[in-house]
Amino acid sequence: MVAYENHCVGCTILGMRCYGRSCVNRRVPVLYCDKIGCPANTEGTDTLFVVGDAELCWECVEEIAERNGIDPEDLIEREVETE
Repeated sequence: MVAYENHCVGCTILGMRCYGRSCVNRRVPVLYCDKIGCPANTEGTDTLFVVGDAELCWECVEEIAERNGIDPEDLIEREVETE
């Protein structure tokens, strides 16, 4: 799942101008794994993969593939797009 989050860094506190809605930190795409709910980018990857009707991180894709004795690449239908 792609969630858009406000990652405001408090520019005005630092004495800088706030750009409001046009700020790049205002609407940051964060990818969450449907299976375990973790942000996909915590392990250094910004990618989720579509497997069936779920959007999963690589670790979950590997786990499912291992349980079923198949190659993880064979499970993946496509990568999730953030835009």
